[in-house]
Amino acid sequence: MASWLIVAVIAFVVLGPKQMPSAVRKAARLVGKLQRTADEFKRQLMSMDSEIEKEAKESFEETVGKD
Repeated sequence: MASWLIVAVIAFVVLGPKQMPSAVRKAARLVGKLQRTADEFKRQLMSMDSEIEKEAKESFEETVGKD
């Protein structure tokens, strides 16, 4: 928590009060975009995982059923 405060103070000093709102908006958009990208990546991994699990289950059932 304290580290965010230090970053905010440094940003305020460097950017000034006039540029600070637009910088915060840009940062918020970037964080949102990164979150959406991470969520999409997670969805794709979960989809691949469930496909692999389904194929493994089908293969196992075929193998057990042949005996």
